[in-house]
Amino acid sequence: SRDMGIAAVGAFGESKKIGYHVMAGNGNSQAGETDAKKKGYLGLRFRPTAAWAVEAYADYEDRVGSGDRQTVHGFVGYKKEKLRAGVQYIRQLRKETGEDIELSILSAFLTGAISDKTWLFGRVDLNMDANPGGDDIAYIPFDESASNTFILVGVDYWMRETVGFSPNVEVVVYDEPDTAGLPTPDTDVIPRFTFHFTF
Repeated sequence: SRDMGIAAVGAFGESKKIGYHVMAGNGNSQAGETDAKKKGYLGLRFRPTAAWAVEAYADYEDRVGSGDRQTVHGFVGYKKEKLRAGVQYIRQLRKETGEDIELSILSAFLTGAISDKTWLFGRVDLNMDANPGGDDIAYIPFDESASNTFILVGVDYWMRETVGFSPNVEVVVYDEPDTAGLPTPDTDVIPRFTFHFTF
């Protein structure tokens, strides 16, 4: 979601319905550069109407040693004044020494207004493969032994235009591990409370 690099962003035609985003970056997220390897990104979007958006995306990351990564995703989104929804499919191939790793995720979200100040939101991610780096995710570690379903539900309430609160809960439900004999990981339940303030 973050990188340092050079990008070109624009749209085609008078209607601007077809857009592009091309970037060459360090591939090191928000951290400083540590090697000469780079990452290339390409995104194409189509806006058939003001309410609908379709995106196709791909990137390739050249990494030191083994572990080069290729990622593709497709996204369809819908947006109205009091309703937003989207579906995304992501597939990543990690070129590891010995055996490649493939990770696939199907994600969907829905959020709607129930009043001028209150929105309900929800999201479901089907993580179809066990993530071998799941334990290293700082904000929400995942057990590395099994695929899982991630669920997020919450309420977004704004007292005024600049102050808001979002109580929410995250749940991770694990499938049986592919490796025979390993126990199914326990379900994770993570309550959170987010405070928004703009100035």
